[in-house]
Amino acid sequence: MASDGRGARGLLEARLVFAAFLTMGVMTFTTLLYGHDLLADGGETGLALVRDAGRLALVFFALPVLALLAPPLADGAWRDARQGHLRMDGLIVVAVSAAFALSLTNTWRGTGEVYFESATMVLVLVTLGRRLEARAREAGRDAAEAVARELPESAHRVDDQGTTDVALDELRIGDVCDVHPGETTPADGIVVEGRGTLIAAHLTGESVPRAVEPGDTVVAGAVNGASTLRVRITAPWTDGPLGRIRDLLASPLGLSPRQRRIDRVARALAAVAITVAVVAATIQGQRHGIGAGLSVALSVLLVACPCALGLAVPLADRAMRVALARHGLLVRDGAALETIPHCDRVVFDKTGTLTQTHGRWTTAFGNAHHVRDVATLIAHSGHVLAQSVPATLRREQADLEDVESIPGCGVIGRIDGKRVMAGQRDWVDAEFDDDAAAALHALAAAPSTVIVGAVDGAVVAVISVDHPLRATAVRTVRSLGERGLTASLLSGDRKASVDAVAASLGLASRSQCSPDDKLETVRAMQAAGHRIIMVGDGVNDAPVLRAADVGVAMGSGTAAARLGADVEILGDDLQLLDDLVEAAGTLTRSVRGNLAWTIAYNAVALTAAATGQLSPPLAAAAMIVSSAVVAWRSGRLLGWTAARTTHDVAPAPAARLEPVTP
Repeated sequence: MASDGRGARGLLEARLVFAAFLTMGVMTFTTLLYGHDLLADGGETGLALVRDAGRLALVFFALPVLALLAPPLADGAWRDARQGHLRMDGLIVVAVSAAFALSLTNTWRGTGEVYFESATMVLVLVTLGRRLEARAREAGRDAAEAVARELPESAHRVDDQGTTDVALDELRIGDVCDVHPGETTPADGIVVEGRGTLIAAHLTGESVPRAVEPGDTVVAGAVNGASTLRVRITAPWTDGPLGRIRDLLASPLGLSPRQRRIDRVARALAAVAITVAVVAATIQGQRHGIGAGLSVALSVLLVACPCALGLAVPLADRAMRVALARHGLLVRDGAALETIPHCDRVVFDKTGTLTQTHGRWTTAFGNAHHVRDVATLIAHSGHVLAQSVPATLRREQADLEDVESIPGCGVIGRIDGKRVMAGQRDWVDAEFDDDAAAALHALAAAPSTVIVGAVDGAVVAVISVDHPLRATAVRTVRSLGERGLTASLLSGDRKASVDAVAASLGLASRSQCSPDDKLETVRAMQAAGHRIIMVGDGVNDAPVLRAADVGVAMGSGTAAARLGADVEILGDDLQLLDDLVEAAGTLTRSVRGNLAWTIAYNAVALTAAATGQLSPPLAAAAMIVSSAVVAWRSGRLLGWTAARTTHDVAPAPAARLEPVTP
């Protein structure tokens, strides 16, 4: 696919170069024909023959330019016509065809003006402008191809026969691979042997190397440090962060509300251009002849071509989305970047969002066998807590069936034929003996997540999971507050655990929220006139992520949360949320600058063209300059970097926050 695209681009560029060479011939003969001596009407037969021969040479050079460059414009005009539209492709085709037809007629008659130089130069310049626009639009696809180059060419697969280098497509879940120092991981997996560090700044935005040891997860494309790691493959690279970045950058941009508004303006501009072209051509034609009228009409249509206006939003959006992807932020819905500057509330989930996904497990009640059953069920459930289950508690050979995660409640399934439940106390339908009840009572005020496990209707385990705050949680909440965003906390966890996190961050909070509770709370905020950014990572967050004005999912969370969100934060750096807010503001300012430029350009250039002060070639050149300026302004966003500031790690002032009410 990529090679086919490059081949098509190469063919188009070759045609453009050849057409430009022919146009140079047209311009040369035109200069000779318009020399003072040849234009003099002296009645000399030799001069007339030279003039006629020169015009035939113009036909010889100009018609191939028409054949090479007009068909793409004609195809676009035909598509628009079938849909009942007359857009700029059609107008340019009509004007250029009229110029060619009039020039051929006058050449045949041997009298009158010819406009081959204007027509051919316009075709070359318009095609060049379209090619420059296409190259700017291809930034995302080029970046997507670059993503795949982050991977090694092969993987060192280890089996009973030794180590074999295999292609990445041959890797299967469960395969074991060695990753040597300096190499990149070939797929997502779990470290089974070795200790070292991984660098994944280009994937997750985390600039600090991450220490890994047996049981830790790794992502495809991460660079290994100074020691060999043995990794068991858990998913192909296409399903991990690297694959999601590639898919996002390669996908076409959807139309944001801002782009739809601009498209309406562009259609209005096209209508204005047609009206001005007709009026100006009529006036100039009456004063100076049909040729002058045709020239003015073509100039007006060229300078009013809404190319720059049409590029003002999508090029900037694409460039910023590429830049954000490089920082570890995947923006799936471009409307999110338009909406974020208008938001005034940020609502956080707790576990896995404000706190780390990997927690410290402590068994308050239960024997090792039962605890392993409960932990194994959670590990295979897709629940956000699955990532925090220690490798030592997982049963690799367990026979699991009918595993189901109940949002806001827990997990249920069968292990070795036994019915196993794990979740909140009020949801687990099982009997407590005295020891289990005592263990649960002892944890009542503990600031941790409490899991109750049951097998065949009897409570067999009470587990406490402590999730420390993410390293940048305090800094992020404070930064968002300084940007005028009020933060709140909604969680399905116990009150003691939620209150502890809320107090450490200075947040108003609500605990023991079901998915419906979260949804009702956010909708109540919206009904009160607030615009909401929701940040979560669990299955129970998926509905509210979709309902919020902007949904942001942690990449370490569940697939349901990621699919329900507009933006995904890769890695563990929560401060990327603050970077996202800053980037949205930068993008809005860039788009406004693009629009201001195009409006000013059209006002000046359209006036000059309508009054006959711009020839068609100059009008086409002005159109290219306008589009190039927009492309340059938008291209600068590819190098965008957040201007992070360092904050004290004190809690954000509670006075800035409001209570969360349903």
